[in-house]
Amino acid sequence: MPERTWKEFALAFNGRYPSAEAFRAGCRGLSERELRRATDFEADTPWSAWNWRLNNYGIGGVLAPLVSEGRVRVLPMEAPDNLLTTADANGRLEGRVYF
Repeated sequence: MPERTWKEFALAFNGRYPSAEAFRAGCRGLSERELRRATDFEADTPWSAWNWRLNNYGIGGVLAPLVSEGRVRVLPMEAPDNLLTTADANGRLEGRVYF
């Protein structure tokens, strides 16, 4: 990954992978199958850590918008804040997301 920080990676994700299929094609360039870690086998997880559907939605659809608005912290790369996450009646986040 050419980005130097996780925030840069999240913000660049949608430009690099405009669809789940584009993300899958990028991953397939590294391996013909989804690679699984030892912990994936031990925990009997249904998907690998770079499952194309989960990552495209999670990074591009959830994390990147929160990063662009300065409303997310990811531990341990950042210190936590002590605000609770709250949502308005339409489901929009009002507080900060605490990961």
